[in-house]
Amino acid sequence: RDQAVATLRTATAAVELARARLAKYSLAAPFDGMVGLRRVSPGAFVDVGAEIVTLVSIDPIKLDFRVPEVFLARVREGQKIAVSVDAFPGRSFPGQVVAIEPAIDPAGRSIAIRASLPNGDGILRPGLFARVTLTLREEPEAIMVPEAAIVPFGGQLLVMKVVDGKAQSQPVTLGLRRQGKVQVTQGLAPGDVVVTAGQMKLQPGASVAVLPPEAAPAAPNGAPRG
Repeated sequence: RDQAVATLRTATAAVELARARLAKYSLAAPFDGMVGLRRVSPGAFVDVGAEIVTLVSIDPIKLDFRVPEVFLARVREGQKIAVSVDAFPGRSFPGQVVAIEPAIDPAGRSIAIRASLPNGDGILRPGLFARVTLTLREEPEAIMVPEAAIVPFGGQLLVMKVVDGKAQSQPVTLGLRRQGKVQVTQGLAPGDVVVTAGQMKLQPGASVAVLPPEAAPAAPNGAPRG
């Protein structure tokens, strides 16, 4: 009986050793992701630490970019971004800022920012060149006018407003800017009509003919017309 017990224990130990060795032949990924190209062929010998295959996690996908240091006070975690890539023209991918480098790059005078983008369908891939639009602040009721409507005069910024068919000089205070547009924080109200062309030659009190909406460029919601 003792011999049988000893034989059983020896056999059990051999089975456990075989299982341990077998487990070493199975590679378990430490996280969910996408497998890249295999670096070795089946049956090939590999050394310890040799790269066999790459595994990347792309949902969410991280995006690193930089902004000039002048925006330091206006950048914060949680801000929204919109990303476009050449591989998918006409599409915009949303994301948000998740980390901001505390130090300024002394060479480029810029701030390193990391954003995270949902990528459940795996359409975005690491290494793509991206263009980023960073939303520094949202103001749904902002009044935006074309930059061409702003007239510098005597240390002031003016627009020519149309009141009862007459041109009226109106000082304004400007806020945020975007391509071709500038925010007016003081001096105009929604629905005001401003002159956007030829105002440099226009005198206060001169008669102004306002183009009908179908003949004038469309203005964004909340923006003065003109």
